[in-house]
Order: sequence, then C-alpha cells, then structure tokens
Amino acid sequence: MKDDGSIRTMDDVNAMREAVGIECANCSTCAHLSTDCNGADPPGDVSWEICIRFEDKESDEKFPYDDPMICWEPHFWMSKFIDDLDGTDDATDKAFKCFMDAVTAVETKISAEKKSE
Repeated sequence: MKDDGSIRTMDDVNAMREAVGIECANCSTCAHLSTDCNGADPPGDVSWEICIRFEDKESDEKFPYDDPMICWEPHFWMSKFIDDLDGTDDATDKAFKCFMDAVTAVETKISAEKKSE
C-alpha cells in the first residue's frame, strides 16, 4: 500500500493479509525486510536484517518483530500465490499479476472507505 498519509488500521492490514494468504503480518512476511552487510565480508558471511522502509527500527534489538505490524506490506514470495509455481516465467508472471490484483483490490477498497468517512 502506498504511503499517502492516510491512517491505516490493523483491520486494513488484516484485510490485506487475508487477501494474499499470509498468516501473520509481521516482519518475516513483509516486503520491507531485507539484509545488509558491511561490504567487506564475502556474501552470506556477515549480514543482518534491516527494514528498508523504516531504518530506525533496525536499531531495536527486538527487530525483526514477530508481532503484527501496522506498517506491514505483503511480500509476494510469502503469499499464497507461489503455491502453484512450476518454475516457468509464465507461471511466475501470472502468480505475480494475481498477487498485485489482490493487493490493488484491497487498496482500492480501503481508499474508498477512507474517502467516505
């Protein structure tokens, strides 16, 4: 969901989570979770998890969080849409389109509800 300044609720997050088939809206299933390293070590040798959206979170020793997060965005590779992938580009493209269609449908509904308030 785009950060357009609107206030998101956990109901919004849960609607998105259910639409893409993700069990828990926490850091481990979030599109903003990534890894970083100091650049001097071989790949995979020394790395740590970072939040590419909210950099200040990574200084918290509890990060990445196991609890549902209001800032959560669904990660395609954690969604139900990867269940039927067969290794072809066409299947991946189709699954990603279905994922984006589900995300867009929820975003559109949330946006319409916010405008009517």
